[in-house]
Amino acid sequence: MSFHSSFVGKYERSLSRDFRITLPRHFLARLGEEFYLLEPPGVRVLRLAPRAAFEAFVADLHDAMDAMIEEDETEEFPQEDWDLARTASLTQVDATGRLYIPTRVRTRAMLHAPCACFLIGALDCVEIWQRSFYEQVHHHGSRDRA
Repeated sequence: MSFHSSFVGKYERSLSRDFRITLPRHFLARLGEEFYLLEPPGVRVLRLAPRAAFEAFVADLHDAMDAMIEEDETEEFPQEDWDLARTASLTQVDATGRLYIPTRVRTRAMLHAPCACFLIGALDCVEIWQRSFYEQVHHHGSRDRA
């Protein structure tokens, strides 16, 4: 996935008992009023992506799929990208700047309340990690263990 926004930095936040997390202001400014909450396949992390950039990514994915079907080259189907697009849900923060994280995505990302989380600028998106899981994965030096 390649977006044109730039997110950098690592911030520690807490997931509250009502399953909300406060995002840094500069992340919110780049995400916009509405943005996508994503559940990448194969990892226990959540991602936040700007609406316009993610919708452009999905449009490009559809164009690529149409071209593959037209040329009968479906063996190179971008399954991981398609799986990511299917998990997307449009969301926004509440009036206090906090993001509610729904049960289905909390469970998959091992987020329980209250818990410490890392919000990480990953260039084209924001990642939300449960802190101890992030430390465990990165201590071993591989995201593949996620």
